[in-house]
Amino acid sequence: MGEARIANELLTPLRTLKPKHDDIRVMSYFEAQAGGFTPAPAPHFQTNLFLPELSTPVVGAIAAAMSDAPALSRVLIVPFFGAVTRVPASEMAFALRQTGYELDMQCRWSSEAEKSTAVTWVTRLNENLKRFARGLYVNQTSERSPELAKSA
Repeated sequence: MGEARIANELLTPLRTLKPKHDDIRVMSYFEAQAGGFTPAPAPHFQTNLFLPELSTPVVGAIAAAMSDAPALSRVLIVPFFGAVTRVPASEMAFALRQTGYELDMQCRWSSEAEKSTAVTWVTRLNENLKRFARGLYVNQTSERSPELAKSA
């Protein structure tokens, strides 16, 4: 759903951190949907934002967060381009039909003692990126509130 060259340029700051796993690669939409999702019932906390672009400040905030991220954390970036953006939002139940990126931030924990750190990490990253966002996908957030529903 985008050019691999541009994606690799955007990922350079994240890759300089030398993550344990770098599974980012070119794949079909169907491959992306089939893999990478935490199977239930793994305890986790997650939230979501929709970003119109992956600007330098956005990539910088993600890179900074990943530099001290808990071991079981992840940031999943789903690009929205092409056919998915050609259907008017008024004709669909899913409102995010504009060009941009869905950003899913998640952290799992192995023991109850790790839960607070996981929730704090996700919450902090979300707060740092909210100013760049224009909505969210409500099914990808652990929290529920009238504000989140309205934003979605």
